[in-house]
Parts: sequence; C-alpha cells; structure tokens
Amino acid sequence: MRVSLSFEADDICYRVARGLAKGKMSYLELYEGEKDITKSTIAETQAFLEKEILRCNAATFSRTMFLTSSQTYNFYEMKKSDKKEFVEQLFDIGVFGDMHQAIHRDILDADKRVLAMQNRIMVFRRNEADYAERLAKYDAEKSGRIAAAEENVEKARSQLEKARTEYKKVDTSAREKLDAARDKLSAALKTIDATRRENDSETSKLDIAESKLKQLVESKRSVISKHAELMSKLCDDCRPVFAKYYKLDQYQVEIDDASGKICKVQAKLAESKTKARELADKRVKIDDKMSEIDGRIKKMT
Repeated sequence: MRVSLSFEADDICYRVARGLAKGKMSYLELYEGEKDITKSTIAETQAFLEKEILRCNAATFSRTMFLTSSQTYNFYEMKKSDKKEFVEQLFDIGVFGDMHQAIHRDILDADKRVLAMQNRIMVFRRNEADYAERLAKYDAEKSGRIAAAEENVEKARSQLEKARTEYKKVDTSAREKLDAARDKLSAALKTIDATRRENDSETSKLDIAESKLKQLVESKRSVISKHAELMSKLCDDCRPVFAKYYKLDQYQVEIDDASGKICKVQAKLAESKTKARELADKRVKIDDKMSEIDGRIKKMT
C-alpha cells in the first residue's frame, strides 16, 4: 500500500508518500521536487515536515482547518494547558513559552540563592552575637585573672623579701661546703668527658680498622672464589702450580691473618664500648649528685 500527496509551500513543490512495504513495515518519504529529503527515521521526517515546511502539526491543523463527524473542538472548553499549546502552535509563538519557563527557572534559582544568602547572613549575625558575648565574658574573666595575678605577684614579692632576710641567717659554712662539693663533681665531669672523647676517638679508629680488614678479606675471597671452579677441574699436580701462579695460597694466608686481626679489633671494640657505658653510668651518677646539691643550694636561696 502506498499513498502519495503533492503540495506547494512557499512556492516550492513537495511530495510526501506513506505506505506499508512487504512485511508490513511502514515508511514515510519526503521529496522537494525530485530531490529526496527523507530523514533517517519516520519521526524525524514527520518533525521536519511539520516544523520546517508546513509550520503546523497535525493537532493544530485538525482543530483549525478540518473537522470530522467524530471531532468537535471548542476552544473555550479546552484545558488551560491545551489552550496554551493550541495558541502557541497556531501563531508559532512557542519560543515565548520557552522563554517564560527559562525566566521562571532563573527566578526560582535566584530565589534559592537569595534564601541561601539570607540564611548565611542570619548565621553570621548569630555568630557575631555569640562572639560579642564570649568576648565580653573573656574580658571579664581576664580582668579577674589580672587582679588575682597582681595579688599573687605581691605575695611572691613579700615571700621573696622574707626569704632573703632568712637567708642571711643561714650558716655560711654549709653553703661553702656545698659549693666545694659541686666544684669537685664538676671537675670529675670534665675528666669523664675528656676520657669519653678519647675513648670515642679510639672506637672510631677501631671501626675504621675493622672495616678495612673486612674489605681486604672480602676482596681476597672474591679472587679465590673467581678461580675456584677452574681449580676444581685441574688435576692434583696442576692445582698447586695454578694456585702459586695466581698467588691463591698467599691470598688465603692474608685472609687468615686479617681474620685474626679482625677478632682482636672486635675484642678491643667490645672493651671500648664497655668502657663507654661505664663512663656514661658514672656521668649519670655525678649528674644526680649535682642535681641534689643544686636543690639544696636553691632551698638556701
């Protein structure tokens, strides 16, 4: 089935055809003269025909130009939304409705922003009032603390003057003994610090010596290891000649000698570290005694 209609719009001849193809597939074709301007889908072709060529859709056409026996359209009995749609389509003023909706959305967005700003202002005002209240409370508390501090300072001054007066009555010989004991402890600390510096220097030298000996052993063992596989493949008569030529026996002697030195150095290092701990313990004890003496002197003053 196929139905074709030719018409003119804006002095241009058009032809539209609708039908059912084999398999009951419907189709819609649109031609401008002999030029096929059919769109990719029926819906797109229908929309192009109504909006771009006829500028009138089927509903508006039916209501204004053509009535069947089963159709009665009374403009005044239509719903408000149908009236609006009919007038917009009839006079092609839908853009004003879109503009009205856009303006309405902008007004709603503006109202939301204004409301949000008003809420922020209310929060700021509440915060300002709370801050002013806390500031006034802080000023009052500060004044009270200052008065109490001034009173405490005055009491402290009085107690200091009293202590100074009583200090004059203290036995000067006891203070001299404490000062002498403190000087003796201070001299002992200097001796311990000097000994610790010497011990630390010796420890550093031993660490360096140990590192060098370990490097020597590692390098000699590396050479021996490098030739070990070849040595294993030589006969018993060739093996001593090969070892002598590459000084492998001499390297082993040097490794044994260096290993013995490493043991001695490690023993000295252990002694040095033990001595360092002992000196540190002595220094702690002397510090404790000096703190005790300082406390006793402070009580006198």
